[in-house]
Amino acid sequence: MNPGLIGEWRSYSADKRYSPAWYFDQEANGSWVVGYYHQDQSKRVERIYADSAIACANFILKEMGA
Repeated sequence: MNPGLIGEWRSYSADKRYSPAWYFDQEANGSWVVGYYHQDQSKRVERIYADSAIACANFILKEMGA
């Protein structure tokens, strides 16, 4: 995956201002996270990835409802 596209998807995720919503970001330790933010904490999900392209692809699938 093109690294520029990963940055674009990360920016798209960061610009969201609503919930519930999927998000995609890089952790301070360099790992990547795809998660689902919901007001109800029991519905929140978070998965950690070492590979940015795999994390980004997973985020896109979640965002598209797949």
